[in-house]
Order: sequence, then structure tokens, then C-alpha cells
Amino acid sequence: MVNVGFMKIIDLVTENCVKLLEGEFSLEVFKTTTYMKDVVKINPDYLNSFIVLRGYVPSVFAFSYEKKLFEFIFKKFINGIDIDDNELELYKEESAGEIMNMIVGNSLRDFKSVKSLIKLSPPVVHRGSRNLINKEDTEFYSSKIVTSRGKLNIYLLIRPMTGVSYEEIKNSGR
Repeated sequence: MVNVGFMKIIDLVTENCVKLLEGEFSLEVFKTTTYMKDVVKINPDYLNSFIVLRGYVPSVFAFSYEKKLFEFIFKKFINGIDIDDNELELYKEESAGEIMNMIVGNSLRDFKSVKSLIKLSPPVVHRGSRNLINKEDTEFYSSKIVTSRGKLNIYLLIRPMTGVSYEEIKNSGR
């Protein structure tokens, strides 16, 4: 069953992501699709960032980038910053987390939760994480953004009964 409140949240995140991709990174967005039904499995891509939301309904946002899209975004994001080769991978992970933090943070600012304040965990970034399978008490919603440089999948995972462990997300890429 689709929850309209959750769809509003993922729609806000998708809209803010498109604005950032088009405005800051000069990407052409060809298509966005939001899936208004539960997703059975997440197939992570090249680079994946996660943020745990604490509040009325504990949940997780996941961004999964195709490699060529993220490489393009990363070059624009660090424009003018000189990075040593041995720190390049760390900068990529930090950039993915910071981009997600900006998008989700700005989106939640626009979403008013009457039930409680929504708090965000620090972003966690994994490369090619394992597949995430939908458990019985979890709802998955997703959005796909197709750009001129590749695709970005956005997932919203809801676990109303048990909550989502930040440590569980941190350790999921190991």
C-alpha cells in the first residue's frame, strides 16, 4: 500500500536533486520516474550513499550513482581543488555524502512533519554494496533520474516497527 506522505518526501528529494543536477552541474535531465509501489530489491550501483532519518517513522534514504554520472558530478563538485592521487577515493566518498546531505536536508526543510522533528545521521558511503532485500516490515519506494551522463536511483526505505540501525547501514558494505 502506498503511503502518500512517503511519496511526498521522495518527490521532494527527487525535485531537489533534479534542481541541483541541472543548476549546479549543468546536466540535462531526460526523465524522472517515481515508483509508487514497494520495491522488492535494491541493486546498488557504482557508488551508494545512505542517510538514516530519525523521527516519527524511522527510515533511510539511499542514492545509487552510475559510475559515469558520479565521475562527471565529482569533477564539477571539486572544480579548482587540487587533490593528491592517494586521497582521491576519500574525496569521492566525502563528496557523495555531502551532495546527498544537501539534497535530503533541503528537501526535509520543505517537508513539515507535524508528528515530530526529523533528524539526519551523517551520510555513509559504500562502493558497490550488496543487494538490499525488502524484509517483511520494510517498505521501499524509489525514484530514477536519467541524465545526459547516466542515471541516479533514489530509494526510501521505511521500517516503522523496528527502526533502522545506523550501524546496520554503516556495516552493509562490508
